[in-house]
Amino acid sequence: MAADSAIRTVDDFRTRMQQWVQLDAHIARSNVELRQWREQRTSLMPSLLQYMEQNQMTNTPIQTEHDGIVAYAEETVQPSFTQKFVLEGLRAYFTQKHPGTGSEAAAAAEATASECMEFMKAMRVPKRTATIKRTVEKEKQQ
Repeated sequence: MAADSAIRTVDDFRTRMQQWVQLDAHIARSNVELRQWREQRTSLMPSLLQYMEQNQMTNTPIQTEHDGIVAYAEETVQPSFTQKFVLEGLRAYFTQKHPGTGSEAAAAAEATASECMEFMKAMRVPKRTATIKRTVEKEKQQ
């Protein structure tokens, strides 16, 4: 039975649901395993970076025995646009755009920034989609 063909009988439905549950369980187990591997890899990084820096290896590519080259790199990461970040930015913008002294100017900047944030939040349109969710009983998780 092809995964994209229509379900015609209750038995088809049961079979597909069983396949879905098995795949979902496999994905959940794999995600736990992946998270553990990422944590292990992340915990190794500080000592590796320190060694490379102390031994002038920041420009030295290292050939791996598996599939490529590992190299020291520096990245610039931009902060994400959280609601808090946007509100602080708007507050700073309106404070700078309409300078004034005292609590009235600060209150006006705060009010305008908050008004802009509420406007932007109200513009978001929730989207409803159908999905299947699986809940695993506590004693069966282990």
